[in-house]
Amino acid sequence: GWRWVADRDIVLGSEVPAGLPQPSWPLASMSMDEFYSLIPGALVVVLTSFITSFAGAKSVGLKEGYSIDAKRELLALGLSSTLGGCFGAMPVLGSLNRTSLSAGVLKSQFGAGVVVAVISALA
Repeated sequence: GWRWVADRDIVLGSEVPAGLPQPSWPLASMSMDEFYSLIPGALVVVLTSFITSFAGAKSVGLKEGYSIDAKRELLALGLSSTLGGCFGAMPVLGSLNRTSLSAGVLKSQFGAGVVVAVISALA
């Protein structure tokens, strides 16, 4: 397993900082031209994230008998992605496959999270 890694010369591009990242506002050092140039791509990420997340939540909601509020879903995705961006995180994104696996096969919340995390890490 890990012997393969130990036998290779792996060079890091730079030193990895220790600890948690300090929060910062990503747009603070950006010019308005740079900001405007990011809008089309950001809209694609927002729409893709929302549609994927909402579709997964809606399909599970229909199977389990509860309703999903699109406005609350969009607000949750927006807040989590905005706050995550202040710490250098990637945008929050749902996955239809992982949602189906989590809801259909695994009923335990903790067990589902662990199994889905392991499968996602291996994929």
